[in-house]
Amino acid sequence: METFVTKDNCIKLLIGSKNLLEQKLQIKNVDENELKTLLNKIILIIKDKYNNDNNDLKKLNNICLTNIKNYYVNKKTDNVKNNLETIPEEKENNIHKSITEETKLEDNLLDLKIKELEFLRDEQIPDYNIEDDYTINNKISSDVSGNTIINYNSSKKDENIFYKTLLITSINRDWSLNPFRNNINFDTKLFNFNEYKYSCYGLLLPSYVSDLTPIIKMNIKNNVDDIFYNFVCTTNNKNNWNMWKTNDNVDIILNEKFFNITFYNYTNNVLDLGNDNIKINNFSNYDYHGKDCVKLSINYDYFNINNNLFNINDIISIKLNNNKYFNTKIIYIQQLSNNFELIIINNNIIDYIDNNSTIMICKNQFNLMLKYYVK
Repeated sequence: METFVTKDNCIKLLIGSKNLLEQKLQIKNVDENELKTLLNKIILIIKDKYNNDNNDLKKLNNICLTNIKNYYVNKKTDNVKNNLETIPEEKENNIHKSITEETKLEDNLLDLKIKELEFLRDEQIPDYNIEDDYTINNKISSDVSGNTIINYNSSKKDENIFYKTLLITSINRDWSLNPFRNNINFDTKLFNFNEYKYSCYGLLLPSYVSDLTPIIKMNIKNNVDDIFYNFVCTTNNKNNWNMWKTNDNVDIILNEKFFNITFYNYTNNVLDLGNDNIKINNFSNYDYHGKDCVKLSINYDYFNINNNLFNINDIISIKLNNNKYFNTKIIYIQQLSNNFELIIINNNIIDYIDNNSTIMICKNQFNLMLKYYVK
């Protein structure tokens, strides 16, 4: 019985019920609230009636599904409690199979719908040895273009909405053609405005930015739309990124193919976030404690602007002469009179570095997090 009332099993019953009604009984446009309420009631009745019996999970699930079916066939809600019945043994395998098959959730929209229904169910069903929080964390995927990162969240917000987060980052722009980290254009193909609502969740910026301005104004715009958010810094990490949060509750709706993101400081001037496409003056093979490495020479003057400081273990991206990009870690830094020398592991890339090769500092990029949910 404990397994029957767990959240994992209840969500399977919800999916199995919808499949049974829509596919087997050909009942279209099932009222989700009605189904959820009925499922809550039947689960509680089954727990009360069969709690002391030695029934396996499959049989309890089949009893539940049978009574869901009976309700929609007869539409007699008052008889649900008094007419609980078991299902013939020969039908058990088919119905249980339908539950299992329907748990393969590959569609983001269905995924969010189910999480919303599960939350509503949690508000009505008592907790019978169920975990305190049902969360799906750290499941990360990206689209084919590499422009987005999806993070599954299951947070109980004040508005009872389950949402996911979409990451828009300056690291994915063509920084060799667009070196500046502010005032960047993006493609609206990142969004699906027909199915979802989008709003701002937070902003990750290099730690030095908090020394430049106490607030940040972000403008998302195109020729039609003009949206503003205000941010304040909520963390104080001197060597990493800081989180900036907003209290502005504004939906993002864009009506053109491209949009621009620009950040402003507290004086309403464009915030100087620096630039990439850092020129490599010289390069050569280098032996570092017996390791096959490459030495990259960077002009010292570059470090006097834009907080472009390199540190050991920083990740950099190098544009190679085959128009590909290579990410690597700095393992050592040497400071000379006019240059900094960055030491990286060779990894057979020296043949692809030439005088046109340039560098991006990954830690100095901005990362804008948007939350989105089903309309």
